[in-house]
Amino acid sequence: NMIVTIKVPKRSSTKTQAREEVLKSLSQLQRSRVDIILLHWPCDLIAADMLSSVWKELESMKKEGLCRVIGVSNFTMMALKNLLAGCTIKPALNQVERHPLLPQHHLLEYCDSQGITIQAHSPLGNGSELLLENDTIIR
Repeated sequence: NMIVTIKVPKRSSTKTQAREEVLKSLSQLQRSRVDIILLHWPCDLIAADMLSSVWKELESMKKEGLCRVIGVSNFTMMALKNLLAGCTIKPALNQVERHPLLPQHHLLEYCDSQGITIQAHSPLGNGSELLLENDTIIR
């Protein structure tokens, strides 16, 4: 089995743009739905006070059956708290860079306390020699 994930990119700062990106991705993939839609990089949305509006649009897309679950990518604990304060559907997962040199234990604990799964991207640190030569990895 394969899990298909798409991301709403950082440049999508309105709910209309978010929906357009999802529909575009679905069309390019020749699919009517995917497993996961992730909202990528919250900083611009928070600065523009659009996080809640865009997230509500993702909630609508989930209810419409365009995906099985919705989640986030690269959200800090503060960004998650901001999102959780006004959402109806919690993100199922938070995809973040996580590896022995960037374990993000506090974020992991917070997400666990909220029922949000952490999914590691770049678990090998993008091939960084510092990581690949790290004692923890070598063992």
